Amino acid sequence: MSKTDNQAQQPLVIGQLVTIRGFRQKFTLVTTPSNKGTVKVSSGSITMTVKRQDITSTSEPKVGQKKVKSSLPSAFLPPQTSSSITIDLHGLTVAQALAALNELLNRALLANAAEIRIIHGLGTGKLLAATETFLQQTPQIKNHYRDPANSGVTVAWL
Repeated sequence: MSKTDNQAQQPLVIGQLVTIRGFRQKFTLVTTPSNKGTVKVSSGSITMTVKRQDITSTSEPKVGQKKVKSSLPSAFLPPQTSSSITIDLHGLTVAQALAALNELLNRALLANAAEIRIIHGLGTGKLLAATETFLQQTPQIKNHYRDPANSGVTVAWL
């Protein structure tokens, strides 16, 4: 069995530290693998949905945590494709949000992500306006739209 096969079969525990292919930073596992073969990870205010095969465990589960194996054998995981990356801008100032968006865009481009999801909320509308302006002025953004299911979220295609 190859190293990749061993990594795909490694048990996952919510809360454990993982690395994502293409990133130097460590992330915390937020969810177990979905039926689509994806997991959610977070680091600070950034939450991303990534393919299960793109993550590697960097820590053993803590005592008392339940080990969870992927419900899909590695042969049934979808082929590697680009991921969606999500950021939550709640509680940030406009300046902080713009800096976070710029960092998110850089990470998404390095990860070859197809889209980014930006949670700006409704509130006063300042974060929405800043997000719209940022996306319109960024040449790497092909298109963007407000999520029809949640008007406090904007989705941008890279």
